[in-house]
Amino acid sequence: MTQILSDRDAARLEEMLRWFDSNVDIRYQRRRRHGGQGGTRNRKAYAKAAAPASATITCYKDTDITGDEISVVCEVVGGTGFLNGALPRIATGTMITVWNDRGTWRSVMTFQASGDC
Repeated sequence: MTQILSDRDAARLEEMLRWFDSNVDIRYQRRRRHGGQGGTRNRKAYAKAAAPASATITCYKDTDITGDEISVVCEVVGGTGFLNGALPRIATGTMITVWNDRGTWRSVMTFQASGDC
């Protein structure tokens, strides 16, 4: 089952992400989680295509059209661990907040597996 965000929900998600970026000190969380070694500031990445049947997705770094392509590793809790069966859904052009962990681009967000109801 695939769900696509409505324009209203997408706008609300963007608003929440902007609030998160401006009000939460991710650097502190990263230090606590990764011992303060490596890492970079948060960056924006945009999905090149819809979520694949894996935990890694190809994205454009810092731009939603073309540019530097990066592979982003996403943590998916439960289920198969694949992004195409997880929430929130990722469509082409979806913005993902990422950070660089010693050469590996990782999603800040954790995804949750979803199932049929």
